[in-house]
Amino acid sequence: MTLVTMAQDGSWGVGTAGSLGSVIAGAIHDCRAMSCGPSDYGAQFITWRGGWVVASLCGNQKILATAATLEDAERANMERERKLGVNGVLAASVNARSSAGPEPDP
Repeated sequence: MTLVTMAQDGSWGVGTAGSLGSVIAGAIHDCRAMSCGPSDYGAQFITWRGGWVVASLCGNQKILATAATLEDAERANMERERKLGVNGVLAASVNARSSAGPEPDP
């Protein structure tokens, strides 16, 4: 299982483990390490097995979307932004099978 969490300041963390507790702890640890100060680590997260997650920050609204392909995850994220009437800033694209980073894997 893989989990991504995003804090209000745009920092994010990824955890991968067999149990939910371990995966949450790992993601919050990464999120805290990326952050510049106190934030809402772990307040919003998404879990999935395989595929992609795209996370964006739209003012105070965090949008997390998953799909089997990067294109579908981006499309789902943009659809949620449209429904909320906001325009987000991409914070992370994460491939559950390989790596995490601010730019998607090729």
